[in-house]
Amino acid sequence: MFWHRPTQSSPAQRYAATLVNQFPTTGLSAIYADQVRHLIDYVKRSYTGEHRELLHRIPLIVLGRSDLDVCVTTVPGFPKEAIILIGPKYLISLHLMLRIGFWLFFHYQSVNESILSDLGYELVQLFASLTLHVPSQQTQLTRAVDDDAELRQSAIDQEALYDCIVFIILHEFMHVASGHLSSSAKRRSRLLRNRPTEFYRFSQECETEADHRAASFLFSLGPKPPEANPFLPPGTFRDAAPFFACTFIGAMDYLRFISEASLIKRFESTFRRADFTDVDSIVTIQKTHSTHPFGMDRWQGLMDAFGERMNDHNRNMAIQFAQYVYQGLSKLDSRSWTLLDNYANELLAQPTARFISNLNALAAIVNEQDSGTN
Repeated sequence: MFWHRPTQSSPAQRYAATLVNQFPTTGLSAIYADQVRHLIDYVKRSYTGEHRELLHRIPLIVLGRSDLDVCVTTVPGFPKEAIILIGPKYLISLHLMLRIGFWLFFHYQSVNESILSDLGYELVQLFASLTLHVPSQQTQLTRAVDDDAELRQSAIDQEALYDCIVFIILHEFMHVASGHLSSSAKRRSRLLRNRPTEFYRFSQECETEADHRAASFLFSLGPKPPEANPFLPPGTFRDAAPFFACTFIGAMDYLRFISEASLIKRFESTFRRADFTDVDSIVTIQKTHSTHPFGMDRWQGLMDAFGERMNDHNRNMAIQFAQYVYQGLSKLDSRSWTLLDNYANELLAQPTARFISNLNALAAIVNEQDSGTN
């Protein structure tokens, strides 16, 4: 979708139009794109803070690409022009996790080992659909969610999704407003490339700043647009939305970490440290040496910053939602591990040079840590 059209087209607007024509949304993806269109208009109308004009200049588009999550990038050839990109599959997966979460809230007395195992498998299927682009299979849990007329009629999950999308949009915008895409920030990032620990720390600090600025503004927004859920007071889940989003991100992070760590163990001779052989150790390195903080670390950072100002209902929902998700991840069964093995094998099927490059980068991080402790 292509929404904000100033009288004189900017390079960002022209680039956005080109991308939309190249990757159009269809079917279910088009429905989610239309929802985002209403929400970005709402955010632009409601935004009264600093950088208001900047927000109005940045196109936000939903592209029909299965390999796209959410990002902000500069326009090729125009380093001062930015554009925000969203992949519909990312929103669809987030929405399904929200629907499952609300079903668990409503039917907490029915939650047992079997339900949690299904939840774990559903999370792995969401991960697989985002990374392997494979279709999902229904489980007893998703059938129960689909058959729940009360949940469907209330559209409570849709209301929560609205607030999650607004948080995601604001997070990407705050990268621009905070100067994270400026030439000086990019120059600093390039200079730190040869010092992995400092490079990743700088990158994660930028992500944390964007999270906190986005959440702060989200909590201050006024009433929702008319097309929002008429059955619920505006902002019912607003305070919980950043935590829902970070829980989803954290679940996907965790599944990627353990899959890649299991794969890396097959190549442990690459690493100089003889004791660097268990999956947990590799996951710890991955968490601290990623451009983005681990999703649940982002969750905790937001709770530390904003938890006291949240009402009890939203705080409890944010906590319970995260607990359900991680209980599900602790109950992964043979179905889940088969899918995760497929993901690891897909990595192995990548061009050898790319995989070896990633492996050598991780080895360099480990060796850097060794030299720092000697």
